[in-house]
Amino acid sequence: MINQNTLFVISSIALTLLFWWLWKRTTKAMLAYAHLASMVFTGFLLARTSYCTLGNQLLSICTWVIAKVLTIGIPVAVVFAIVLGYYLMPWLYKKKYSAFRIKDRRNRLVPEAKIFIADSSKAFAFAIKNDIFISIGLLVLLNKHEKDAVLLHELGHVRRNSSFINFTTNLMHVLSPLARFYTQKMLDFEELSADAFVVSVQKTDKHIESARKKLRNAF
Repeated sequence: MINQNTLFVISSIALTLLFWWLWKRTTKAMLAYAHLASMVFTGFLLARTSYCTLGNQLLSICTWVIAKVLTIGIPVAVVFAIVLGYYLMPWLYKKKYSAFRIKDRRNRLVPEAKIFIADSSKAFAFAIKNDIFISIGLLVLLNKHEKDAVLLHELGHVRRNSSFINFTTNLMHVLSPLARFYTQKMLDFEELSADAFVVSVQKTDKHIESARKKLRNAF
């Protein structure tokens, strides 16, 4: 007969797998964090009920260490990564590149987006949260239609909240063994979705493709 502790462990593993499967199908970030929380809880239950076969004293030490790492260490690491990687990075980039904000006619498509010009000769463009950074080097390198395509691509990321999705996906890659088989597919999907937004506005993909080619050659 299955005892109560074993039943809790089985139920927790089932929930962990369910949240992972739902996240894989929907890419919703909250399901990813539910998966991580279930995984931590499952590990905690296993640590409390498993045996290290090294004697009673070592067993209690082993159980205590594993339980502390799973219940305190991993959650603290996740919170630290979110604060540093998701909330502080936009501010750091603004300081690093002396970025200044501009207005563009394309802003009306995604009103919440904020566009910044980065004082750098390197050609790059990226979005973090609602902030889009486009370097002076990129503006010099690309023609008018290509610059428009790059801006639309980054607006597409803001529109989909891609930075949070990508951040969550990379976090899952580090912390969840199951997620490692699917994280690259999800990252690629965000890029394809941003490209699709470009095509929906420009009615062609030739400008984003030529911009991508120039950027690759620039490096």
